[in-house]
Amino acid sequence: MIRSSVIFSGILCFLSVSFSASGALSAKEYTLTFEKAAHNPVAFFGAAPIEAGEKGNGWLEGGDFMTSRATSVTAHLSLGNLGFTTLLMTVDKKEEGAEYPDTLHADLNRNRILDEGETFPLVLVDNEGAGPVMPFTMLCAEKVAYRKEGPDEGAPLYVNFYHPIIEDAPPGFGLAFGLSAWGCYTGRITLDGVAYDVTLEDRTVNGAYDDFDEGARFDCDSLTLERADKPKVAHGMTPPPALRHKMLLGDQAYSVAVKEKGKILSLDPIAVDRGSVSVSPADVAVNLSNPEWGGFRIAPGEKKVLPAGKWTIADYSREKNDGSCMCNYSEPTEIEVTVAKGESVRLDLATALVAKVSASRRAGLVRLNLSMATAGGATFRGYFSAAGGRGGIPFSITDAAGEIVEKGTFEFG
Repeated sequence: MIRSSVIFSGILCFLSVSFSASGALSAKEYTLTFEKAAHNPVAFFGAAPIEAGEKGNGWLEGGDFMTSRATSVTAHLSLGNLGFTTLLMTVDKKEEGAEYPDTLHADLNRNRILDEGETFPLVLVDNEGAGPVMPFTMLCAEKVAYRKEGPDEGAPLYVNFYHPIIEDAPPGFGLAFGLSAWGCYTGRITLDGVAYDVTLEDRTVNGAYDDFDEGARFDCDSLTLERADKPKVAHGMTPPPALRHKMLLGDQAYSVAVKEKGKILSLDPIAVDRGSVSVSPADVAVNLSNPEWGGFRIAPGEKKVLPAGKWTIADYSREKNDGSCMCNYSEPTEIEVTVAKGESVRLDLATALVAKVSASRRAGLVRLNLSMATAGGATFRGYFSAAGGRGGIPFSITDAAGEIVEKGTFEFG
């Protein structure tokens, strides 16, 4: 599963909610408006192609609705606490000569028969400035009504399905589907005389907007507050801020509550002690987590003020300034960082990876196992490049004196 780094509600009565001019129901509570969200995929999940010929195309009642340009897959999607589901999906180019697929067939009721309401147009997504910018072409089927099976299924959830097109991907790579909420809650609030635009997103894709960060990182919704008097900026590959029980905004800390599944946002000012944290080398970013405050990302070269307390290093990455590529590292064990009142902490994190090769023999065959870790024990987690699957992972080999004796690229696939 590829995180976008990376991401609704179908209850129609929410659409009639109005947002008052002052925004405040009381000193702490604000009413938000339900509306269409920006294209911001939560995650991408792998899809397995269905072979043609004797195995058919996966649909029980033939494929007369498909052209010879269609591809059928089984896509594995996670819809929050609604559970993990496997859907039969077909992408097709109905228009001969089309550059990209233009039609999606999705077996939403999982009966392997194409029923009414299971065919959707695929549109090209231009998400620059709207969310994490994807380094590949993105197609989207918008506002798909997904309904969980069972007698108490309730109203449908409106979701977006995404189909990324990764040009020049090696065989067997690049076939995936993504997911996001179709809707979000928005509003404008004023805190200490400063106006903020609020966006509350259903990042867990379960129809609720009150899933707080409990330390599981990606398994939570998001709450973004941006000053209304400043221009909006693209998030790049950074996911939106997690919805947390406590949050910092400028020099003030707040406890946060969400009521009526996103309709009401409550912010209560609280007093906390704080210190600051920075990272070395200057091109390294780190993710820290705390049971109360959730996760915080410290960007390369940034010095971030955090509440005093015990924090742990979840992972870190070495990144180019333009965001074109990054190398991710994960810690073998939780490393604790103490942030004290009025004090500064500088984290020195190793980034050079040392390759270790071990050999094992079985049934007359010798297997070589390669592992890569830093001097501090952090292991190689992944590599991202804006070039997609074309560039591979660059490497260099140095001798004992630090001189480069060989360099090249680990090709994908």
